[in-house]
Amino acid sequence: MRSLIILGVLALSVPAAAEIHFTEVDIATLGVDEIAGSPSFVDYNSDGILDFWAGYAYINDGYGNFTKLPESRWGGGRVVCFGDYDNDGYPDILTTRRISVSDSLDTCFILLYRNQGPPDYGVEDVSLGAGLTDTILNRDLVDVAWLDYDSDGWLDFYVSSYEFPVNSAVGHPDYLYHNQGDGTFSDVSVQAGVTIRALCSRGISVGDFDNDGEVDIFVSVYRLQRNILWQNQGDGTFTDVAEEKGVIGEGTLFSKGHNIGACWGDYNNDGYLDLFTPITHHPGYPGDSTNHLWANDGPPGWAFTDYIWESGIYNAEIGSAPAWADYDSDGDLDLYWVNLYGSPGQQSWLYRNDGDNKFTDVSAATGIKTWKGTSYSLWGDINGDGFLDAYIPHSEGKKFFISDAGNDNHWLLLNLQGDTSGLRAMGEKSNFSAIGARVTVRAGDLTVMRELAPSAGNGYGSPFNHFLHFGLGAHEEIDSVVIRWPSGLRERYSATPVDTCLTIIEGFTLGIEESGLPNPVSLNLTVRASCFSDHVIFSVTIPEDTEVRIGIFDAAGRMVAVLEPEIKGDVYEATWQPGELVPAGVYFARLLETNAESVKIIYVR
Repeated sequence: MRSLIILGVLALSVPAAAEIHFTEVDIATLGVDEIAGSPSFVDYNSDGILDFWAGYAYINDGYGNFTKLPESRWGGGRVVCFGDYDNDGYPDILTTRRISVSDSLDTCFILLYRNQGPPDYGVEDVSLGAGLTDTILNRDLVDVAWLDYDSDGWLDFYVSSYEFPVNSAVGHPDYLYHNQGDGTFSDVSVQAGVTIRALCSRGISVGDFDNDGEVDIFVSVYRLQRNILWQNQGDGTFTDVAEEKGVIGEGTLFSKGHNIGACWGDYNNDGYLDLFTPITHHPGYPGDSTNHLWANDGPPGWAFTDYIWESGIYNAEIGSAPAWADYDSDGDLDLYWVNLYGSPGQQSWLYRNDGDNKFTDVSAATGIKTWKGTSYSLWGDINGDGFLDAYIPHSEGKKFFISDAGNDNHWLLLNLQGDTSGLRAMGEKSNFSAIGARVTVRAGDLTVMRELAPSAGNGYGSPFNHFLHFGLGAHEEIDSVVIRWPSGLRERYSATPVDTCLTIIEGFTLGIEESGLPNPVSLNLTVRASCFSDHVIFSVTIPEDTEVRIGIFDAAGRMVAVLEPEIKGDVYEATWQPGELVPAGVYFARLLETNAESVKIIYVR
């Protein structure tokens, strides 16, 4: 199927000013009164607006003002990653917990909290019921990441295992868990081949570096040990290709890497994921002595070339928490990262991408420079102006840095929802969170690619943001938006407006340019009454010998029914009677596997 529907269009204007500048705002002034967990930006209640989570859900009114949901408090944990593991339309929480007895004795658990949805959006610890019953002794589980490594439409997850005992440089294998599709998970680490490395793993960065549609995993490794790049073989197994691809880390044989986190992103707009890793290197000690700006060379070898020495990006002693973010909406990714401690002191940097592998430090000029206590950043548009804001905690408090949207550049924000039914992609399914989707936006001479994945793991913060941001520079029109969904379905959307936030649901249609589909003029779906209380009757006009089905979708894009029209005279008809278990509200009906228009219906009682 090659169709797409778009819901929740919000067009906003961008104010004109000379340069981008950030205003530092205490989180309490915007309604966040407590940090009770590793903060994250997430659309917690699935209303199409980016919320803030910090042990509680803080619901955004769309203008950057937050309201706490007291019932949403979790039971605790470490770094979190949000993803809809049960495909019910609401993001769930993956984390770990460590109970330390001594430097040589501890216990770790993998925890899963289910978002129970409306009306209270409480969380339920479903770890035991999900099969996460193992008590993991004498480990330090640092980072977690959702991914659908076998493309079956259910989110799996990867967990990094750091050194233990403390300060021993003794590493341990990481973990990969497979989602069984019934609410439970199984440990497939051995079968997948990820236990062949027993290293001091830290951040997990997920991304499809070789453009084959299968998600790969970069693992940042500490204690002078080599990095890992797990290449997905497409058969449920992974192969470490870090050395072959040139991202193993530099140094001697036994003192290679020593980094905490990395981030994937196409900073040079060539359609291939690149990788930045800030190295932690103590002067006078062995190991990798510089950051790495690894540009992806693309096919056929998919190796990486390091441009750090010509980039203008500074080196520091304990670099960490890198994040790509197009803060000025000019169409190329800019770079933020921090120095945890050591030379040249605790601080953060924001580097503007000037193109041609060159970057300029604009930290002070933009007002986002911080000193002391900064270990990570979160980026997202919290006030709906289309420009990225940031959450950056530091020694002087927990702060939002609000962009003034201070230039005339245009932008596009996308919120993707995958088809979990498989009915719209020839039997193949996506996870509802659409993790693994790739979007390419073309506007004149500008081509921008973004991938939806937890691509910037570092083990300190929870930086994964499900909204994709595209800076468009001066371009006032978008020529095309092409989406490669996790199911493998590819959709092309044309005539997209700029300065807009769109929720795109896999498999619907509105303005699609696709060849090989039935002419919508010859496929007509009508409804006798758009507002109904018991049942509704659809009439379908279709060519002879054409078979179609009618899909019924709620406002969040979840398919709730499939109807098989029957011949009644000279037309086909189908009746939908929702029943008591289906809530009243707005629904959409459309002919599946066609590009015919959708029909809006309202179910009342």
